[in-house]
Amino acid sequence: MLNQIKNMIKTERCIIRPLEEKDFEVLIDMYQEPDSNKYVGPLRDKTIDFYRSFLENKKFLNNEELGFFSVSTKDSKEIIGTVNVNVFMLLKLPQVGIHLRRKYWRQGYASELMAALLDYAKTEKNWDTIYGIFETDNQASKSLMKKFDFEPKEQTDIQGVSLEIYSKSLKTL
Repeated sequence: MLNQIKNMIKTERCIIRPLEEKDFEVLIDMYQEPDSNKYVGPLRDKTIDFYRSFLENKKFLNNEELGFFSVSTKDSKEIIGTVNVNVFMLLKLPQVGIHLRRKYWRQGYASELMAALLDYAKTEKNWDTIYGIFETDNQASKSLMKKFDFEPKEQTDIQGVSLEIYSKSLKTL
């Protein structure tokens, strides 16, 4: 199911690869879609310059430790969103995240990507545990966590945003 080739991960329908500057335009468009950042407080209602700076920072941080990726379809090579397997710095927890363009919602992409990312976190990052950290009202993220047997751990407020934290042991994968 998972091929790791020079920092590229392939799933049945997708290619996950390190973020590149050529991806920025499509990703900025994604961030501006209605409801795209409904449950991503730090990205909600920002300017194009903010999004560009955000992506440039993620690309720069990948030089230190790879953790922010672009996702495209295998067939059309169209960018469908981003994923991350990195440390949530405010809580110092290893996390997984998926952010898809609206037209790719409810098509099974999140589940396909999650399976690959959990394997990556275990085999490439050598993590024993991974966390899903999401805004409390985000039912799609909560459902995905439950589907992959993440356990609810706690609810917290960070910078005025109510977050739920779920965890999963990677030892049994």
